[in-house]
Amino acid sequence: MALSDYVAVSITLAGAAVTQPSFNVLLIAGYNATFSGTRTYTNLKGVAADFAGTSPEYQAANAAFSQDPAPQKIKIGKIAPLVAGAGNVTLGQAPAAGNEIAVTVNDQPINVTYATSAAATMTALATAIAAVPGIQSATVDANNPDAIDIVAALGYEFSLSNAAITGGGTISAIVTTPAVTWTEGLNVLQLQDDAWYGLVITDPSDANILNVAAWTETQEKIFGASSADAAILTTAATDVASVLQAKGYDRTFLMYHAIAGEFPEAAWMAGQLINPPGSATWAFKPLAGVTPDALTQTQIAAAKAKNCNLYLQVAGVKITDPGILAGGHYIDTTFGLDWLQSSIQADVFALLATTKKIPYTDGGAQQVASVVRTDLNRAITQGVLANDGSLVLNVPKVGDQAETDRTNRYFPDITFSANLAGAIQKVQVLGTVSV
Repeated sequence: MALSDYVAVSITLAGAAVTQPSFNVLLIAGYNATFSGTRTYTNLKGVAADFAGTSPEYQAANAAFSQDPAPQKIKIGKIAPLVAGAGNVTLGQAPAAGNEIAVTVNDQPINVTYATSAAATMTALATAIAAVPGIQSATVDANNPDAIDIVAALGYEFSLSNAAITGGGTISAIVTTPAVTWTEGLNVLQLQDDAWYGLVITDPSDANILNVAAWTETQEKIFGASSADAAILTTAATDVASVLQAKGYDRTFLMYHAIAGEFPEAAWMAGQLINPPGSATWAFKPLAGVTPDALTQTQIAAAKAKNCNLYLQVAGVKITDPGILAGGHYIDTTFGLDWLQSSIQADVFALLATTKKIPYTDGGAQQVASVVRTDLNRAITQGVLANDGSLVLNVPKVGDQAETDRTNRYFPDITFSANLAGAIQKVQVLGTVSV
């Protein structure tokens, strides 16, 4: 008799666990690496082996690793150098007086009526194009008075389209040099390595901040930047903080900071991403290695009105304030909800991938709901959702699902509602003292 006749043992190597985004990992993106893609660093010594101490990559990494506690790791990634877009608009058959010339530049329609001469009209058209945001120059070609040469500002997307003349005449609009912006660079970098959540860049010009902010809005990530533009501290409406706010970006935070090279955004993000989502606000945090800005109350109010964050010294304590995204949501709220969404996705998929079969029955639906409920309760424990009895999880009955969905093995409309835990960041105390 064989031993297996008495004791049957079967050992199966489990499949790989479902991976989730690395919510505690900061990526510093820049141009200066001698390698392609990304590299992971666990201390500043490793960064120093690849980057000069004067490089912005090193300075940002130094800001990150200077925090206490410091992140276990960060990543530095290289993107391709930026290329300014260029193109031209050229008349073919000249229009007649009163005809209208139209062209769309960077998605902004331009319309100029043909006046006394082609020269005057082309000058007017060049002036209108030069005023479009993201255009560095638009000038009538010295060798061809019927052509306008256009150069986009570095870091901006560039497009020409819809060139036409109403009532006669011909015109063409051609992009001769496609722009290469942070969008293209980050797309390539993300394909190579997407295991990171926080993003800072080494060249936070206004154009680059706006470009990266637009890109980040399509991702489940957070982008942080700083600016020394003094207009942020005024009622001006065209500075980068005002533009980010007007666009309602809720995955980008901006800090005002007057001193170049300190990278407060890298320090702040590195110090906060190490916290479990929901467990901490981003306000009232000290940033090692970062100098507080000395601002007047008027300047502070102006910056906060634009949802711009500050690093201040208040009553002898250095703090970040108020911990908000450009669109108005708090950073910790987005951080927590991103984590919750990712957890539910990964855990429900793990259930589907590791269970032989989940029947399309009310019992099978409850198996899925049990996984969702576990994640929601964990969100309550970590402080993402409120522990106030508001959590409600609704699971449709199988009999209420559409026949098409049952045929396709699709179970929609599991829903939940809950209150955010939020945080207290401002307090009022009223007292009465009697004799």
